[in-house]
Amino acid sequence: MSAKGEYLSGAGFAGLFLLLTVIATLPPGSSGFLVHLPRSISPEDCGDSRTIVVHVSNANPVRLNSEPITKATLGERLTKIYRLRAERVLFVGADP
Repeated sequence: MSAKGEYLSGAGFAGLFLLLTVIATLPPGSSGFLVHLPRSISPEDCGDSRTIVVHVSNANPVRLNSEPITKATLGERLTKIYRLRAERVLFVGADP
């Protein structure tokens, strides 16, 4: 075996020794707190998951899904929609 291979195995041994030394000096017992997680989560518990699409066109300037909306109220409406959502995905469509 070359000297380089022996050096790497020595470094691995030194790292293992250091890790065991640190673990041995830790106080016995656990620290922290117990957390009870639910067994499963249904999609209904995650909030509204409907797809939101803002469409901009020449004929109807702005539509939120299929509903016409003014540019002035678009920001407020999107804030209300996304306030409680875990995922905030917005699709944007536009006419060429």
